[in-house]
Amino acid sequence: SITKEHLLPSVTMMDELGPLWPAEPHVVSDALRPEAPISPAVDGWTLPDLTVATVQDVVCCDDVAVLLIKGGVDTFKPSNLAIWHLGESKGIAHSLKPLVLQSFSNEALQCSKLWPLGPRSFAAHCGVSVWRVDLPESNGEFDFDQQVVASISQLFMPPPGVHSLACSSLKSESHPYFAMFIKPPSATASGPIVISPGQSMQQLPAARLCVWQPLSGLRPVADVPRLSEQLVASPGDRHICVWRVMRNEVPEEAERGEFMAMNLSSLGDGASSTGAMQPICLTRGAGRVGEAAVSDNGEHILLQANFSKDKPITTHMSLVLIVWPLDADVPSTEKRNLMVGQHIHCFHFWPSSASNEGDDEVALAVTKLVGVDAETSLWACSPHASPKQIGSTLHTPITSHSLGILAAHDGQPAMAVFGSESPDVLPRACCLHLDAVTSGGSTSVKQVELQQPDGMANFSMEKVIYMHGDQEVTALLFERTTPACPENAPLLVHAHGGPAIGALRSLRAACDHTRYPFRHYLVAGYRVFQPMFRGTLGFGDAWAQANIGQQGSLQGDLGDILAGLDWLNSSHPRLKGTIEKSRTGIWGGSYGGYMTLRALSAAPDRFGAGVAQYGFVHNRWMTYEGGDFTWEDEYLIPPPEMGEGEIPVDGSLSKDTVGIYNPNQPRERSGSDQPQPRKRSASDVWPLPRELEASDVFNGLHHICVPLLLMHGEKDDICPLSQSQVAFHMLEKQGVPTGLIIYPGEGHGFDEPAHQQDRDRRMLAWWSKYIPCN
Repeated sequence: SITKEHLLPSVTMMDELGPLWPAEPHVVSDALRPEAPISPAVDGWTLPDLTVATVQDVVCCDDVAVLLIKGGVDTFKPSNLAIWHLGESKGIAHSLKPLVLQSFSNEALQCSKLWPLGPRSFAAHCGVSVWRVDLPESNGEFDFDQQVVASISQLFMPPPGVHSLACSSLKSESHPYFAMFIKPPSATASGPIVISPGQSMQQLPAARLCVWQPLSGLRPVADVPRLSEQLVASPGDRHICVWRVMRNEVPEEAERGEFMAMNLSSLGDGASSTGAMQPICLTRGAGRVGEAAVSDNGEHILLQANFSKDKPITTHMSLVLIVWPLDADVPSTEKRNLMVGQHIHCFHFWPSSASNEGDDEVALAVTKLVGVDAETSLWACSPHASPKQIGSTLHTPITSHSLGILAAHDGQPAMAVFGSESPDVLPRACCLHLDAVTSGGSTSVKQVELQQPDGMANFSMEKVIYMHGDQEVTALLFERTTPACPENAPLLVHAHGGPAIGALRSLRAACDHTRYPFRHYLVAGYRVFQPMFRGTLGFGDAWAQANIGQQGSLQGDLGDILAGLDWLNSSHPRLKGTIEKSRTGIWGGSYGGYMTLRALSAAPDRFGAGVAQYGFVHNRWMTYEGGDFTWEDEYLIPPPEMGEGEIPVDGSLSKDTVGIYNPNQPRERSGSDQPQPRKRSASDVWPLPRELEASDVFNGLHHICVPLLLMHGEKDDICPLSQSQVAFHMLEKQGVPTGLIIYPGEGHGFDEPAHQQDRDRRMLAWWSKYIPCN
């Protein structure tokens, strides 16, 4: 039976909650309303399609360069193509002109990739098809008083499931090769989802490498690992394809993988079905993998990998050269390090004659980040010698991921055409004479501005360096210049994600629609401070690894942020005396979301509000819900007595350094090929000791006492939504101003333009309420 005494606690609880009806209106922040209201003058800067124009791709045809322009104004739409005259009769043109594709007006058919085909033609991937584009005859020059109209014809339509499209045989205009991967079909069963142990690391069912040629059409060539991606091909007559294979379908922070290659030159001899050719494994134990490139003749292969077993996340990827001799069936097993311990932004092969050394040499341009600054150097490579730097460092760095070579009238390479950006100038197209660079002479660069939307130049960025203990910390400070930013403007700290990522110092970061845009904050009158705290790439391995076992520490990365605020308040010429809690906010996504949560819990007296996007509160929980163990195993250090012992694991992708991959012939394990045991790592330790929870926010959530907005994607498979849900319910229960915005269908980041604009509006409304501008 239920007595009156049993009911008393419930009655008391009801009294605390207040009457159920009539209900009081629920008062919420503008950031939590169905539509967040912000000033119309600022709202235009939240539009996702308002972007800075950049050079995305370049091809050179005769005496002109064709540039694929991403973003900017509508000048080059619908094709997004521009033409730059570089002929000798009138000199280099001072502006770009739109390239109009005849009978081509559909906005959905904007170009996304270009490949040169011949002296007056190139191929373009537009919409769902690949097209041949033929430029009109110019007799040495175009009439730039008129738009240039080119004729187009469809080459082929890639089938469903195609990705990583690459083009080879570019010097044979009538016989181009297009190589591509076709993914295996997805399971369509309507029953339960079945997940078996190790399923995410299986390379079967295989993907298929296929080739399209004008005469034979599309045909399969070989089965390749299921997780193959980022296919590149040699542009010359020797058809070498290179690609990377990821180790795990689960998104890993370590991005572990291997590189594979295949020689398609024998296709002309009749090989046309799977099984006739097999790919070759170029690496074993490559660790973290990046991009690859192949020289014109396929003799030189560049790979980006760190070959680190213990620290694949925090070890900078090296640039490694592999030689595939012209008369050999397989590449050499020797790997030559071109650049080690530095953050490589991009790299490009140049024509052989650019080296001015020998006929068997090939040159390449490498752009690395020295801290946050881009620096491009030129290197010469030969099959029989170590790579060596030639010429001088370019005054104008190459920052585009595409580069075109324009040949002079005698057929020798004359100019390189590329995109560049810098701290004080928005992205532009550039060209320079190759001979001047390689001979050490004057490297005067011709530049042409890209047409940018109004107001994009009304911002500034400043690089500052300050001390935290005995360590130098670099940071970027952003503000608007027109109208001038108020002297006592509130400061918003952006904690970047990763944390093992690099940051390029470029004015574009202030005004473009980036992954974490903040231009609308600058327009509204805020300043933005972005510290490159320990863990950031570009400052050497020691700095990248300095927050291992120190994440969120006042002596580590969090301390780097707080030291920056102290320096601004005490030593910055213009901001001295303006930094205070009520006028300082912090935000970030992923690791930056974690840092926001950590800062508000570990240093609650330093910030007035925060916004955490898809962050995390508990490492172990995140690790086992998402399935990526590389994060915890590298960043957390278990107590010595708990890291002892060995656990058997599976082997590697290939048995030998260079070997043949055949998914239809599984290897039998015997002797040394048996799975080797590995040392216990942090994620193997159970139960979880207190030492492994030291960096977590979970047990410190109750210390957060300032307004905190949480934003997360519904289907985030890296930092699961549950991490933000727990933080929200804790803050809600404690009575801290908070809110949780969940974007349906989104993963780790927000890709839908409508969601991006909604995010930007809500965040600005949050700052406006809790850290208002004057």
